[in-house]
Amino acid sequence: MKPRLDTRKVFSYLFAFFIIAFLASCSDHDDISGGGDPPASALAFRLDRGGQINAFYRRDKIAAHLLMRSSAKPRLLVVFPAGNSGTGLWFDDTPQPVNWSQDTPIAPATTQDASGRTLYGIGVDVSADVSNLSIRQALLSSVRFLRDYNGGASVPSDIVVQPSVSGNVALWQRNRIDGAPGYALRVTVIDGGAIAADGAGKLLLQSPSGAPTLRLRIEAFSGETPLQPITRASLFTSAVNPDPQSQNVFEFLSFSDKLLAGSWQYDTYFGRDTLISVRMLMPVLQPDVIEAGLGSVLSRLSPDGKVAHEEGIGEFALIDNRRHGRPNDPTPTYDYKMIDGDYMLAPIMEDWLIEDRRGQARAAAYLAQRAAMARRTAAASSPTCCVWCRPRSRSRSRRSPRT
Repeated sequence: MKPRLDTRKVFSYLFAFFIIAFLASCSDHDDISGGGDPPASALAFRLDRGGQINAFYRRDKIAAHLLMRSSAKPRLLVVFPAGNSGTGLWFDDTPQPVNWSQDTPIAPATTQDASGRTLYGIGVDVSADVSNLSIRQALLSSVRFLRDYNGGASVPSDIVVQPSVSGNVALWQRNRIDGAPGYALRVTVIDGGAIAADGAGKLLLQSPSGAPTLRLRIEAFSGETPLQPITRASLFTSAVNPDPQSQNVFEFLSFSDKLLAGSWQYDTYFGRDTLISVRMLMPVLQPDVIEAGLGSVLSRLSPDGKVAHEEGIGEFALIDNRRHGRPNDPTPTYDYKMIDGDYMLAPIMEDWLIEDRRGQARAAAYLAQRAAMARRTAAASSPTCCVWCRPRSRSRSRRSPRT
């Protein structure tokens, strides 16, 4: 028979966690870079599903997902976990479905913006089985806005940038709206192809002499702060099932800053998804990964202990804050409207710190680490923030959730 839990111990642990989280909610959470293990070999793999090529690359400061949809509504995107940012090309509808091919492996790349700041990205050669493609829209911004546009919604006018064209090269490049390092997308029509403007002023990518294959070199970059990756050697225990593809996917989404919900549309923190993933995989995850996931949830709790469902970071946070009267404020915003995570957090913390022997052995050190982080955060916080974080406050968050 399973021994009865010492409920006083359980609640003492949970109380400590919630106190820490109240203090931590004073901080301006952002993505952290630096430190960690030396660069490992690159993670590179493909998942082709439903007429869509998904190619992934991750090493050190560069993590990217190339997506090409083969259909009569073709699109090509490169998205980055860093800042939940991305670049995208949507093409005009075609009479027949377009079939894409990835012609070279993804290669890491960097470039400098006009101010000499480094942008991190990838380069790859691709082709489509058509003689030309007309670009309907190019976007470089937060994945949240790319996601909205892809679903038929409008996007803020100040994130739209016009390309510069030189010969067979089209370049879209801009700073983030607050002047921070932004984004760049360079498309080169190779093997003798050209770029022209159609009657409506749209860019037309053309193969040479009407050849049936259009070949392109795609280079995409983001200036958002890179995340710190967790590599395969630090992810799983020896008990994990031998499923390399699933392990590749989980590794691509795993960072010490947070565990991402999915790509391409959800390349950032989601509280419920993190908790479910951590609990389901707990028996085969190494402790540092479990605590990275739980820590990301704790550090995003509202002052009254609500689990954040989704975060808004990068350029999305800037525009969301501007809508709420806080211009040029990159402070992340949090959505607390979903209640699932509120009910999951305590039992999952119990499963790790009380029921799992590995967690039991680490509980005191982990709590002490969280407490130290909370004290540093509280010391650095502004007086206004601390007023909002007092336990008597009934506000769900000092930041406005997305509406």
